[in-house]
Amino acid sequence: MIDALEANCDLFAQISVPIIPANSDGTPANGIAFMLTPIGQATCNYDGQWDKQYAFQITVRHTDQLTAVNTLQAISRYVDGLDNDSIQSQNGSFYFINGQVTSLPNFLMKDDHGVVYVASYSAELLLNE
Repeated sequence: MIDALEANCDLFAQISVPIIPANSDGTPANGIAFMLTPIGQATCNYDGQWDKQYAFQITVRHTDQLTAVNTLQAISRYVDGLDNDSIQSQNGSFYFINGQVTSLPNFLMKDDHGVVYVASYSAELLLNE
């Protein structure tokens, strides 16, 4: 998912996992973070393939509020437009079913170093195990 987001969304930075690294002086940096969040839906089909739902959160920190909001809006538009096989597995381990925005961009906090916004998403995959 990270590769697809970086390739298809106009992002101001590469996506970090799971947190945005700090600047060399220890202050918070502008950045984008991807973190998987717990979700419990999984179904094993008769052919042994697993249909699994993955949830993830994107956090954006930036000194410019509009940049932070626009970044998450671009990611949300991309994920919302995904459908069957929009994302290809490089090793054949999964088939992409769909993506969904589960929480629109929300303001989280503001400090002396900028603002932080978050949004939540889910992706359904058919795993070839």
